[in-house]
Amino acid sequence: MILASSILLRRRLFCFTKEVAVKLFINDLTVMDFSFLDAEAGLIGDSLIVDIILEGDLNAESMVMDFSHAKKSIKHEIDKLADHVLIVPEQNSHIIVSHAGTTTEVAMLRKNGETQCFISGPQESFWLVQADNITSRCLESQIEKHLLACLPQGVKDITITLRPESINGDSYHYSHGLKKHRGNCQRIAHGHRSAIRIFVDGERSHMWEQKWATRWNNAYLLSREDVVTVTTLSPRGVAYWHKGLTCSSWRSSQGYFEIMLCSEVVDILPCDTTVESLALFIRQSIEHGLPAAKIEVHAFEGVGKGAIA
Repeated sequence: MILASSILLRRRLFCFTKEVAVKLFINDLTVMDFSFLDAEAGLIGDSLIVDIILEGDLNAESMVMDFSHAKKSIKHEIDKLADHVLIVPEQNSHIIVSHAGTTTEVAMLRKNGETQCFISGPQESFWLVQADNITSRCLESQIEKHLLACLPQGVKDITITLRPESINGDSYHYSHGLKKHRGNCQRIAHGHRSAIRIFVDGERSHMWEQKWATRWNNAYLLSREDVVTVTTLSPRGVAYWHKGLTCSSWRSSQGYFEIMLCSEVVDILPCDTTVESLALFIRQSIEHGLPAAKIEVHAFEGVGKGAIA
């Protein structure tokens, strides 16, 4: 009698667990490296870590969704939507969005009507969000809606959490583009939030780290060879130009890109803006003032990767 009751109880427990929705979590699924427009601060580069929770019924394999498939397919969708793009709050009254064929053109104006920035490029290099301003919760909600339409029917709900990396020390937000890159880094307005570590004669120098973090925070890093005159730009770009703007453009494998930004936020460099070149530029700049010192620079590009010079 006792044995029969025990078997019955186990069966009831098993049936109960099969009927209750279960949550599957994946932390550190991917990192979104992107830039976004803010009416006050302008163009801001950022990097956010993505955590997800999937809720649903158990399938025939007693899973909500296979881990390997979930990681691969969801990462692909998030990267396609939000990685290495310019995120635009389309409902902001200071932002004007227009389209010409497969090209998207975005202008952000100051309160006096003067152009703060203008960016043009293939439509896939932008993510237009129906919002007045960009917040983490706004992006989480948009990604959740997008993913629910792509996931298996058994997945009933998804929760996205976007979080910044916890950095012990200084960091900076910068935007750039790499015209020579074959992938999405060629997009002219994407960015990163990056840590910086600088060692002088083997000792970490918080003073130098702070100097570079201040110099490049909310900056656009531009190679000198990519600076152009306004006469080379598209008619739309010319229409938004004023003498306080720095202009750049290039044609690469994904198409034609243009950008104009207020000159005070553009740091024109004598090198490419790859993280390898940036690390070397920082080191050489410090060595110019400290010729006898041994300088080592660890420049990050977003989360968990970078270059040492």
